[in-house]
Amino acid sequence: MHRCWRRQSLFAVLATLACADDHVDAGPEATDSSTSTTGGATTGSTISASAESTSESTAADEDGSTGAQALCGNGIVESGEQCDGGEIAGLPCPVTCAFDPGQELWVARLGEAGIPEFAGGIAVDDIGAVFVGGYFADPDFIVYGRVARLEPDGTWTWSQTTSSSTADVAHEYLDVDVDAEGDLVFAAGEIGNLCGLSAWTRSGDLAWTVTHDPGGPDSRFKAESVVSMPRGRVLVACAQTDPAGVNPLHLLEYDRQGELIVTTVIDDPVPSPSNVIVDPQLARSVTGQSFAFGCGAPVPRPFDAWISVYDARGVPLWDMTADGPVDFDVDYYSQVAFGPDDGIVAVGTFHAESSDIWVHAFDADGTQRWRATYSDPVFEDVGTGAAVGTDGSVFAHGYTRVDDAGDVDHWLRKYDSEGTELWTQTWSDPDSSFSWDYGSELAIDPSGFVLALGTAYTPDGEQDVIVRKIAP
Repeated sequence: MHRCWRRQSLFAVLATLACADDHVDAGPEATDSSTSTTGGATTGSTISASAESTSESTAADEDGSTGAQALCGNGIVESGEQCDGGEIAGLPCPVTCAFDPGQELWVARLGEAGIPEFAGGIAVDDIGAVFVGGYFADPDFIVYGRVARLEPDGTWTWSQTTSSSTADVAHEYLDVDVDAEGDLVFAAGEIGNLCGLSAWTRSGDLAWTVTHDPGGPDSRFKAESVVSMPRGRVLVACAQTDPAGVNPLHLLEYDRQGELIVTTVIDDPVPSPSNVIVDPQLARSVTGQSFAFGCGAPVPRPFDAWISVYDARGVPLWDMTADGPVDFDVDYYSQVAFGPDDGIVAVGTFHAESSDIWVHAFDADGTQRWRATYSDPVFEDVGTGAAVGTDGSVFAHGYTRVDDAGDVDHWLRKYDSEGTELWTQTWSDPDSSFSWDYGSELAIDPSGFVLALGTAYTPDGEQDVIVRKIAP
């Protein structure tokens, strides 16, 4: 997941990987500089939709298996329908058997008054339950890791925390994933400057916690991403930050009991991961950011976005870097997702006059399929999340500044599988007329609904984790 906005908020500013000059600068691109439609954080908020969105919604009413028209009202959820009678996501099923594209079904808030809460990661299980990882700091500056569960209707079921007794041993959960073959939820992050991994049952009991220290007396280690794999394995991407500038990536494979099985070290180029994903064939894709150090400070140099793909044995398959139009600036991917054809979609940020959102789609062999850009002509935009639907549709997530006063809104856009924009939606904090609303990671539930994770800040000092459920 994307870390840049979060680390700006708490500890340090991350820069992206400085790579070779073989950057991506070709391929079809759609650039949008229009203003997003803004809707309130309520059910039925206004969206903007292109003609492609309307035609795709109409076609979806036809049963794909038989070619017959789906019959809304017969009590059977057929192709093109999201429900047929009763309730879904805690709401009555619409008379059309489908919600409007981009409609917010619910918004859930997690936080305590006066306590800054930070979003880490989000995952969904096979029944649509949502698991959120993050952290918060109490008035004594003790940092607690938090894992919480939401039901499909947006009701918080439980919230559990881990901590140490001293402020110098922080617990931060930066990513979560659901056990692919069992009852566990995995939360990874940083525990006392070490890579940390915890396993929780889906009912909220802590099963075990392990830490990993690759060595180096002055190094800092943190697990930036975790993913559950087949055969009971758990893959953790552990980033190392060393004052000497030696910052390898450690890919750690654990079993379901927390025993370390395999360690793969990647140190050329020097990466720091923001996201790791696993496809059905266990290929690994890592995107991310890294520091470049010189005399304890970032070296003045350009930083490019990058993706590296490995097979299940850690053998490199392909990699690439991408550079924005400004030669001397910071560009990065924040989250990547596999599509149904094993292609990869990456969402991130590049810098031109200000920061803009980019969305890149690649075939399974790394060939760029299409790319798109969202660029406000005046204010900065940041891409933080990516997800791909079962039909190949792409969701890009982030945030955009909307006025001179600095108001920032949560931003979400849907594309079809070929990169055509279908709809765009933005939101602000439902409890404040002026706020900073930062979208972060995305997940998609078994019914195709989008779960959007973010953090909301208000001028009175409140800072909470926000989860939204969105109709596709």
